[in-house]
Parts: sequence; structure tokens; C-alpha cells
Amino acid sequence: MKRLLAILIIGAIIYFLVIVGVIHHKGTIDDTQEADAIIVLGAGLLRDGRPGSAQTRRSQQGAELWRAGIADFVICTGG
Repeated sequence: MKRLLAILIIGAIIYFLVIVGVIHHKGTIDDTQEADAIIVLGAGLLRDGRPGSAQTRRSQQGAELWRAGIADFVICTGG
């Protein structure tokens, strides 16, 4: 029983590491293409009302894509 449990735990760890690796790899691929609009997903604000780091990064990326001429419109969603 202990051996089976150890095998299951090791299998789960390997599965987790493979999934994390695939997600990281896909996240590094730049497949930017023209679009009708750029959608900037919202993120929570800090307690003092300022945007958090996630919102700042998303907004900057959306602005860079817009300046590069990827789309004519930028749509910002709530957080």
C-alpha cells in the first residue's frame, strides 16, 4: 500500500511539473497577429485605489500592442 501511494505521489509531482513546463513554454511564444480589438483584462486594485502590478503590466502590454498597430481599439474590462 505504501509503495502504491509513493508511486501515485511521484506520478502527481511529475504530472504537475510537466503541466507547469508546458504552460511556461506556451507563454514564451509570441504569436501576435492583427486583430479587431485588444482586450485588457482587469485586475484588483490595491487598498488605496491604485492599480496593482498585474493591472499595470496588462495595461502597458495593451498600449504597446496598440502602438504597434495590432488593432484600432482597446477594450478594458473591470477587475
